[in-house]
Amino acid sequence: MRVTCPHCAALYEIPDILAARRRRMHCACCDTVWKTDALPAPATEWEVLPDPVAEPERAADEPPLRTPEPPISQETDRPRPVEVAVTPPFGGPRFWMVAWAGSAVLMVGTCAACWRWQLPLSHAWPPLARLFAGLHAVF
Repeated sequence: MRVTCPHCAALYEIPDILAARRRRMHCACCDTVWKTDALPAPATEWEVLPDPVAEPERAADEPPLRTPEPPISQETDRPRPVEVAVTPPFGGPRFWMVAWAGSAVLMVGTCAACWRWQLPLSHAWPPLARLFAGLHAVF
């Protein structure tokens, strides 16, 4: 419902639920206070329609339209387990120990090579000089 201030003609939109009763309104523009008239209740007549899902009436001796199916047993519903061939992991424990030791030797060798050739590496890539300066302070 739209309500207009009687003093400054400011327009307000209020919900119909609030407008169903007589209300005291306060204008935000000019501070005028007035009372609104209550809205009349809407006069609507509801038409009762038949239920579209209801079944039509049948005679008592008439059989049902569809016979219920027997329940499916629990055993036939379950899927059968699939047999999967289990393969051993790649290599054995000895293979993984040798691979771990090889990677550790490779890392130590890379660090030793960088320490040994730090001057040529610093000339080739200048930001590396700050790393070596920091390492010299620690060691």
